Amino acid sequence: GECSWFQERTIGGRKIYMGMVEEQGKRELIVTVIMDEGSEPPALPANFRATVRSERDVADVKMIAASYKPARRKRVSKLRLTRG
Repeated sequence: GECSWFQERTIGGRKIYMGMVEEQGKRELIVTVIMDEGSEPPALPANFRATVRSERDVADVKMIAASYKPARRKRVSKLRLTRG
């Protein structure tokens, strides 16, 4: 479905995109958080979806999404091969 409203915000230095889809009497909030834009290697976005019934639900989902911190990715060290 199409978004009945859409917002783009920057919170804590991250871009956050939010949209509300309303279908068959249900409201679903979809949130995408762009993680560490410009990082190497590039970080994947975090996506959240929630059925919301009240403005409090909307506020809670926004807060959860904005505060999300992924687990640190382990760096793969380069192996040095030697002949011997």
